[in-house]
Amino acid sequence: MAQLIWWLNSSWVGDMAPGEIHGWIAWGGGLKLGDVISFMAHPVIGNPNAKERVLQVENVQAEGASDGSRRIFYSVRNVGTEEIPGYSLMGMMLRP
Repeated sequence: MAQLIWWLNSSWVGDMAPGEIHGWIAWGGGLKLGDVISFMAHPVIGNPNAKERVLQVENVQAEGASDGSRRIFYSVRNVGTEEIPGYSLMGMMLRP
């Protein structure tokens, strides 16, 4: 059974224009060969006049430094047609 190694929960608030990209970095976590990493970005909802708000997580990359430390880079892009006033981020690392 897979083991949950870490769980990330964060957020961003402001006006994110259509097409805008935010770069993020997650540090550490003991990333090992075979580990599975997943990130999700959930847009703030609530304005009944707004069309769909759509976010895409992309460009997930793992870095291993010479000192053994790890960083995970990823981006969140507004792929919708509306500004997004904020979003929450969730991430996890599973080990088989």
